[in-house]
Amino acid sequence: KSHRPDHGWPLTFLLHSLTQNHNQYVATTPNFSRQACGDRHSICVTTLGRGPDGDYFDFAQLDFWQVWHAVAKAFPLDPERTVLSGYSMGGLGTNALAVAHPDLFAKAVTLAGAVGNIQGLANLRWIPTYLAGGVSDELVPLPIEAAEANGLAALGNRYRWVIYPAVDHAVFELADSFADAVH
Repeated sequence: KSHRPDHGWPLTFLLHSLTQNHNQYVATTPNFSRQACGDRHSICVTTLGRGPDGDYFDFAQLDFWQVWHAVAKAFPLDPERTVLSGYSMGGLGTNALAVAHPDLFAKAVTLAGAVGNIQGLANLRWIPTYLAGGVSDELVPLPIEAAEANGLAALGNRYRWVIYPAVDHAVFELADSFADAVH
């Protein structure tokens, strides 16, 4: 609360999961919220996406841009420190937005939301990308995570892929141990 940045505020987006809303991270992953936002002295934004299932396309993506615009009008931001992150559907949104607009983000953090379709990954050339998921994830199976990681590796992109053994989709989030993703 007392931090005043010299060159504008870092901005961290936390894109919510399917069936969730903008309160997801504070309610289910308070450690990650504190680490990604408070510990970084970052303004943290979670958009509603105009509902629980917009996949960050169409109106859900419009909500993302409108929220960012409102934050940028209210606070001086440092565009070199804008981090895009999300869990599950939010991870898919992170991938989609980072691939479509690579010049806007300093880092992409995809938690249990990798994409099997590797088209466009070349756009992430200058965006360090963090991927993580559970071996037992029934919604984002390990082969999908591997496809994105292998695609990034083949392109020579900077990335880190962390695999959590014996962890399924729900347990991964509720464990709230994403400190590695923040650093």
